[in-house]
Amino acid sequence: MDTYINFEGNITEETSYDLEQLANLIEQDCDVSVKLEKQLIRPGVKDSGLTIGLTIAGLAVSAVQTLIAVISYWESKQNKYSLSISLANKTIIIDNLKQEETEQILSEIVKLPSNVTEKIEIKVTRK
Repeated sequence: MDTYINFEGNITEETSYDLEQLANLIEQDCDVSVKLEKQLIRPGVKDSGLTIGLTIAGLAVSAVQTLIAVISYWESKQNKYSLSISLANKTIIIDNLKQEETEQILSEIVKLPSNVTEKIEIKVTRK
């Protein structure tokens, strides 16, 4: 399944840096490759390559629990972002999840038809 993590709102250097830190955590803990999505370079601007999102291609269902744990940990350390997962017309807020809440989310994801779980969107917003 493909997973997309997008920031909603104005991107700053701080936000870009925080998203890159999240990408590093995901790569280390989930053992997957994360592609950084950069802001398009605007005419007349030397470098506007701020990170605006992350893409994880081919994430196995078994790795989703680790991914949720990693982003929940990242969110708890940041305290300035709110995270939500959008899947099958359902939005799940990630805010200091306990282990049993993570397991419940994973069990809901596993029960969904495979065509629905082909794409998971995680939205990051500033609190």
